[in-house]
Amino acid sequence: MGVVRIFIAMVLFHLFLCGSVSATPLTNGDFSSGFSSWDGFGVSSGVVTPAPPSFSLIGGGMAKVSNDSLDYQVALSQVIDIPTNALTLSFGYEWYFTEYINSTASQEVQAALWDLSFSSSFDLFPLTVDFSLPDSGGTGFANSGTATTDISSLAGQTLILDFLVTDNDLDESDWLAIGNIQITVDQGVVVPEPGTMVLFGLGLLLGAGVGTRRSSHRSKRA
Repeated sequence: MGVVRIFIAMVLFHLFLCGSVSATPLTNGDFSSGFSSWDGFGVSSGVVTPAPPSFSLIGGGMAKVSNDSLDYQVALSQVIDIPTNALTLSFGYEWYFTEYINSTASQEVQAALWDLSFSSSFDLFPLTVDFSLPDSGGTGFANSGTATTDISSLAGQTLILDFLVTDNDLDESDWLAIGNIQITVDQGVVVPEPGTMVLFGLGLLLGAGVGTRRSSHRSKRA
């Protein structure tokens, strides 16, 4: 894990513990509310409020993440609770690079679910889209489509949804766009509302109290 990932992990984990960052179900996945609920990060800038030039809205439920003259690595993240009945996570994507995305990660796009310490991740890009393809003009490398990944094994966890673009040549014409992010759930699995769980817990406590009093009365009569 690079220095930038460690830095982001420390910041996010600190904010989470302090209550400045709270986990909720995925919010504003189509960016209809701008960058509300999203956090921006730059390798040099640190934690930032998503804003141009590194972060921009491009319509159609999509947002663009790109490096600038200060940050060669930029990420857009949201801390989310994965529903206990989660099935898949899907999103639309598009990117453009002037150089080929390669295994040395000099050029890289990444979509992942990380634990809160950024020590382990779950890749949301299938291997078939991990590498970019030449664009129609032959002057760069591009890819676009929709990625859908089974996340049922992560159900019930609090994780960081993270979209990253790395561009070591600092060519500001390189970018990653993502959007229309959705989590599908198993409608056949009933997830109790928090209020219902509280009432259920109170019922158990009251039932236990009544049982204790009855047991006490019996022992006194014996």
